[in-house]
Amino acid sequence: MKRVFALTALIASALGGCGQSGIAPLAAGAVAPSTAPPTASPTPTASPTPTASPTPTASPTPGALVASPTSVAIGNGAPTSTTVAISETNYNAGFTESDNCAGIATIILTPTSGPSATLAIAQVAAGTCAVHIGDNHGGAVDVRVTSTTSAVIIESHRRA
Repeated sequence: MKRVFALTALIASALGGCGQSGIAPLAAGAVAPSTAPPTASPTPTASPTPTASPTPTASPTPGALVASPTSVAIGNGAPTSTTVAISETNYNAGFTESDNCAGIATIILTPTSGPSATLAIAQVAAGTCAVHIGDNHGGAVDVRVTSTTSAVIIESHRRA
């Protein structure tokens, strides 16, 4: 141990004699400090606070599919054509139409999408039939059509 101390003292005095100021000799068993300057630890950056996404607003629930009136009579003293109002609140999709009126009445639905439409019914011949109107979520309404005609007999007499 005496040799290490003696060597350390010799080096320290040699350096001190070279005009280097501020260097102190190391004591026996001491460890020389690192010459690299300490580096600062990176400061963690805060994560951005999540913002709530807008909650989607629910579409209004469609109302009941309605026909007004639900029964019509055409011919034989009544007009030979009529209309029926079809409506469903909060509904903007298509209506479907089916019927068994061939040969009894012509049926035209315009427009074919909601919230409202018109069902035009025109007489062809006597009979009864039904028109079925539906929507895209199970709603349905039926319109009953009664078409009547009368035979007209024209008699003529000769006058004398």
